[in-house]
Parts: sequence; structure tokens; C-alpha cells
Amino acid sequence: MSYRLNIENLREFMSETSDSCEHLVFPQKRGIYRAQKEWIASGITLFKCTLRAEDEVVIEQKESAFFGGAFIHVVLEGGVSFETSQPKGSFEYRRGYTTAMEALHPSGITRVARGVSVHSIGIHIHEDFLRSREIEWKKIAKEPRLLPSNPKVEWIAKSLYQGRGGAQSDADRLRVESQILEILSCELQREETRGGMERVKLSGYDLEALHKARVILEQNLKNPPSLIELSRAIHLNEFKLKFGFKRLFGVAPYEMLFLFRMQRARGLLEEGIFSVGEVAKEVGYAQQSSFSAAFFRHFGVLPKEVAKSWKD
Repeated sequence: MSYRLNIENLREFMSETSDSCEHLVFPQKRGIYRAQKEWIASGITLFKCTLRAEDEVVIEQKESAFFGGAFIHVVLEGGVSFETSQPKGSFEYRRGYTTAMEALHPSGITRVARGVSVHSIGIHIHEDFLRSREIEWKKIAKEPRLLPSNPKVEWIAKSLYQGRGGAQSDADRLRVESQILEILSCELQREETRGGMERVKLSGYDLEALHKARVILEQNLKNPPSLIELSRAIHLNEFKLKFGFKRLFGVAPYEMLFLFRMQRARGLLEEGIFSVGEVAKEVGYAQQSSFSAAFFRHFGVLPKEVAKSWKD
């Protein structure tokens, strides 16, 4: 079964300067696609997307569409395969990965496997907004390129998706705008890092090993390995580990560890079950004061305030 996306509808939906929702039900109840659009500020639009397929679905887009500026897509759950016709290529949007590129929606085919649910956010930042703030957005790719999500980007994206009622007040819109610009900053920084590290050549084996290192760090927040131990565990030398890791993920291994710790800590605090001291120990901090200081530097709020706000 296939579904053809109407490019004119897409252009209109992208360019409207008001909140709206695009809701498509595929023929014979084989799935749904829902895109909720929130107009955050002049030049910034947030899309919260849900796609569910009861049967295999193919979505075909005949024409490319260029909207100007930058577009960032973060997948939070599930995944789809995408085949572009111009330029010709294929890749998978999947959980834990981010695409940052110039705001182009290329022609091509999206395939969704049977029984798959996909949750993601899309961010469009118009070129006029970027120029007015002298942001060099053209450092990012002109064509779709999928890279592992920075944990900080992933956490902000999840927060934006969940939304708690959207950005209704001026204060809400400013908060969401700052979060979106933080995501853009992370992606631009990653491109700068990648540009300076082209000399670090990574083989397929290297990439697999670096992904393994990321998993090891995420799974050992309490007692993380030293750099030497991590290097031995993935069978890469320390140079490849340090510089290859930064080229692939945009941050050094122990910056990634810190981001994982903060992401996990905030999640635990928001559950409202654990004390700040218990959370500190769970993410590898022996001293609650050190944890609170690190948490405040990262999020701009004390951990006890996060715990209290979610209990209320």
C-alpha cells in the first residue's frame, strides 16, 4: 500500500504562522500520521509528529520542497527508512538519532514497517531569523545526514514533545525558544568539531566500537570505566577513542558521561519517588553537594526544585 504526500499541502502547513494540526488517516485504517505545529516565534516553528502503521505503509513525495533556513529532526521512538530520489540515497530515521540540515524536504519514499510507532520532533528555523542573529547555519549539511543524538539534545527534544500544554504564554514561548536554540547550538558545535577532525579516519569496525563505548558509558553511570579501561573494552587505542568519539558524537567520552548522568538524574527527579541524595548516588556522585552544583550548572535549576515541581 502507498500514500502520496501532497507537496502543496506540505508547503502551506510549513509556512503558516499559527498553531495547527495535520492529521492523516491512511486508507483502510492501516495507520495514522499526526503532525502538531506550534508557532513559537517569528521564524521558529516546532512540529510534534506521531506516525503509526498497522500495516506496511509507503509514503511517496514526488517533488522536493525548500523552506529556507535550518531544519532539525530528532527521533524519540521507533524509526522509518527514507529513500531520496534527488540526491539519490537511503538511510533510516531511528530512535536516538538526529538530522540537522538546510530546510529541505527532499523528494523520495518513506517506508514504515508494520506495527511500528514513530514519535519525533521537527524544528524549522527560518533564514531571516538566523540572519538577524548572525547565526552561521550554513555550516550544517545541505543534504540529510543522520548522526547519533547528543543526550542533551535528546532530553530537550523529549521535553518539547511532551510539552505540558504547549507554549501558551510569553514566558512559555521564550522558554521553548531558548530550548530550540540550545539544540541548534549543539548541532552547529558538532559540525565545527567534525570539520576540525576530518583527519581522524573511522572504519566500520571503529564506528561499531565507538557506539559500544557510548553504551558502556550509559550503562555504567555509578562506576564508569577509566579511559584506558574503556579503550581496552572496545579494542581501540586511546587516540581513536578520544578523537573518534568526539568526531562521531560531537563531545568527548566524559562529556557524554556527564550528559547521560544529568539526563538520568532529571528523569529520576521527575518521577517524584527518590530523594536528591538517592538520585546523586544513582548517577555516580558520592557527594550530594557536588551533584547539586553540577545539576544547577547544566539546567539552571536546583535538583530539589525539579523534584518539588513534579510532586506539585
